[in-house]
Formats: sequence, C-alpha cells, structure tokens
Amino acid sequence: MNMKTEQVFKDLKDLKKKANKHSNLNFIIDCNHEPCCPHSLENSNYGMMRVIEHQKMGRLNIKKKEDGLFIDNKKVEIFCFKDQEDINYEEYRNILKDKTVLNANILDQLIINPNLIPDDWYNGDGFLRIHFGGTIYADINNSLYVRCLLRRKNIFRDVVCCIDSPIDLSDNFTAILSD
Repeated sequence: MNMKTEQVFKDLKDLKKKANKHSNLNFIIDCNHEPCCPHSLENSNYGMMRVIEHQKMGRLNIKKKEDGLFIDNKKVEIFCFKDQEDINYEEYRNILKDKTVLNANILDQLIINPNLIPDDWYNGDGFLRIHFGGTIYADINNSLYVRCLLRRKNIFRDVVCCIDSPIDLSDNFTAILSD
C-alpha cells in the first residue's frame, strides 16, 4: 500500500470514529423520488444507464443506532441466500417477493453519509456486496443492473451488478427491512 492510500485509509478510520460519536443522526429520505444515475454508471462500458423500475417507499426516517441501521424503526437486515446455487434474476425476485427490498435512494444516503453504515458491516477484511434491488437500471443494450454497496478491505463504494446473467449467491446479499 502506498503512502497516499494509507493516508486515505487512516482518514476514513478517523471519520468513522468521529461519526460514531454522533451516531444518533437522523435523516428523512424521499424514497419515492427516482434516483439519478451516478456518473460512474454512465461510462463507455454500459452506455447511458436509465432507471426502468423503482419501488417507491415513501418518505422514510433513517437512523443509525448502536445495534444497527433502522428505517422507520425497522432494522435493516442483510438477506443471505442460504443453500442456493447460482440463480437467475426471476428466481432471485421470487425468493424476495415477500420482503421489503431497499431501493437506491437508501444506498445514495449511505454513500453521502457513510457514518450511517452499521458497524457490523465493517467486520472482516473480506469482500461484501449488498444489493439495493428496489431500483433496477438498464443500459443501452437493455441489460439489467442493480446498484450495490461494495466493501473491500473496509472501504465502501457504489458499484453496479449485472442481473441478466446468473447471480453468484456466495458473495451477494440484499438489503431488506425486518418484518
């Protein structure tokens, strides 16, 4: 790791420590508003992306507490597909049909305010990809994508994942609200 990368990592750790001191932050998010397409999704690999499906959720209160992230007093959970092989998108949606799957507006708030990211999402140095499948995007070839929160070595960023091809469930999770 070079010096600049080490400094960025140190700065992020310091920011997280400061944010934890103010962990009772409370935000109102308009989850009916169609999320914009980030510039990172508008590149030559995908062409211009567009939203083709957006599950509206209303105006929601999002708050980080000691025991996790809460939206309208319901805990955000990471849904894990146990004992599943690679599946296609229709099977993926069928498994989640009775769950409240979070949309990209929630992801946008986590990217803007990383202090909202629950502490247990930082555990481990490995790879973690959390789908926010309540918003579906398409590229110029009509391939389908969801935006994800990706963690590598405790650094989070916004990425897209193609959902046209079989989804490898060994490293993909979905953000949902508890019942």
